[in-house]
Amino acid sequence: MTIPASVISSVIPGVLSPGGNALVMNGLVLTQSLYMPTGTVLSFPSATAVSNFFGPASAEYAYASIYFTGYANGNQLPSAILFAPYNAAARSGWLQSGSLANVTLTQLQWYSGTLTITFAGTPLTSGSISLSAATSFSDAATIIQTAFTTPPFAVTWDSVHSAFIFTSTATGATETITYASGTIAADLLLTQATGATLSQGAAADTPASAMNNVVAVNQNWASLSYITEPSLTDKEGFAAGCSTQNGTSGGVIW
Repeated sequence: MTIPASVISSVIPGVLSPGGNALVMNGLVLTQSLYMPTGTVLSFPSATAVSNFFGPASAEYAYASIYFTGYANGNQLPSAILFAPYNAAARSGWLQSGSLANVTLTQLQWYSGTLTITFAGTPLTSGSISLSAATSFSDAATIIQTAFTTPPFAVTWDSVHSAFIFTSTATGATETITYASGTIAADLLLTQATGATLSQGAAADTPASAMNNVVAVNQNWASLSYITEPSLTDKEGFAAGCSTQNGTSGGVIW
């Protein structure tokens, strides 16, 4: 008596390209870092690039430093590492300016004008902002925040990115934010054209929602893992999600 081969095995159809570059098995890592914009997948070509983004003391940099050394006796090193957000809790929305690393405090003190930013659908316009009395970039952040009447956000200076960050006080998917406009917006690099970055508020993730968000943005990765060890239930959720990828990617579940 014979039995069909499908009873004991299955084959996923595929075609090998007759030429081109070999497949690079780059990994994707889920992070809870608040630096990671929601709804994005970011690629980094080196551990140094990861350090520049997340900070030299970050767990992401420590992970990347090991990752880029590759396997012992391996014949190919990773060309990139990808990071995506895993929101363990509901996230605030934020607007981060472009890098002001080349701006001195003396130059900053010349900046003045107004800002308009829309938070949760409501346009908010500051009073007149003058940074002439700012004693530091952190002090400038305080001056900017004070120029708004009872703002639903905080303004801070981030030394890792040399940037001002406007972060909503509330959290969740309703905490949307826009690029800034106004006479001082370009000076403070708070417009899209001057390199500002947006991260919209978001609800807390499940393994399924985190993986769905990743796949919707980028499928060019071969393995998935995470920075912070999740609960056993979430580990099972990630394992289940990886098993639905038709063999195109795997999970490093620990």
